[in-house]
Amino acid sequence: MAPPLPEPGSAGGFFLLKGTDFASSLLSPLAGICFLGKDAGDCVNYTVRWFFDHKRSVCSRFWYSGCGGNENRFATQAECERVCLYPPDWYLMFL
Repeated sequence: MAPPLPEPGSAGGFFLLKGTDFASSLLSPLAGICFLGKDAGDCVNYTVRWFFDHKRSVCSRFWYSGCGGNENRFATQAECERVCLYPPDWYLMFL
């Protein structure tokens, strides 16, 4: 459940949401892709890509078919980790 929003103007108009799914969904549309399952697509031009396995909290390699699939697909392990494993743990929002 999302935390309650403070009244506008309280705390100078700013509030901090610390590591919440609510904050992630508001401020990082990319974060949602990290919860999609691995999807190799439906073609035959295979190449190695990376996906975030949210159940194990790791980025893993998989064979991507070259078309279709979903957004949980990254060219490198570093890109996967930057988006899914090491997102900021705090969010500052202006009301």
